[in-house]
Amino acid sequence: MPKLVANVVEPGTLANADQPLLRVDGELELRPFRADDADAVVTAFSTPDIQYFHFRHLDHDEALQWIAQCDAGWRSEQSATWAIVERSTAQVVGRVTIYCSLAEGHGEVAYWVLPDARQRGVASRACITATRWAHAIGLHRIELQHSTTNDGSRQVAARSGFRHEGTRRGACLLIDGWHDMELCAHLSTDEA
Repeated sequence: MPKLVANVVEPGTLANADQPLLRVDGELELRPFRADDADAVVTAFSTPDIQYFHFRHLDHDEALQWIAQCDAGWRSEQSATWAIVERSTAQVVGRVTIYCSLAEGHGEVAYWVLPDARQRGVASRACITATRWAHAIGLHRIELQHSTTNDGSRQVAARSGFRHEGTRRGACLLIDGWHDMELCAHLSTDEA
């Protein structure tokens, strides 16, 4: 059955290309996760607040599976996940993902930052870079959702240029129950 509206981003846009390395600035870059990043992934998902908001705890083998799922997400065009890496040390300090709905022209950004790299604007700088990439491939709307109890993510959203649009009541089940989620978005027509 034909659609009346054309795909915003054509299938194959991601899968037919290698996932890019994105330079954030002089300090940070985004690159695909590799198997040798498994220890950083284990550390992240052993961090209490990352566990709490991202629903999981991983051992080394599970971290390798998670990394393989990141690669599979790119190849299936469902997501683009990058390690946030310090350029001077090549150390992984975080992760940023754009979950993609290519045909509809929208996505959702998610991230975490290891505790030693916090309070330096790492998450907001990575979100800005990943969002610019998403707009450049043709995604019009990028959403960012966070629990109303997550003040750090509220600040990341604001610093990244995402506009608050409302609160989704009881929208996310965390270990301690249902959380209201603040919905923010950045449009390709918004200022950088």
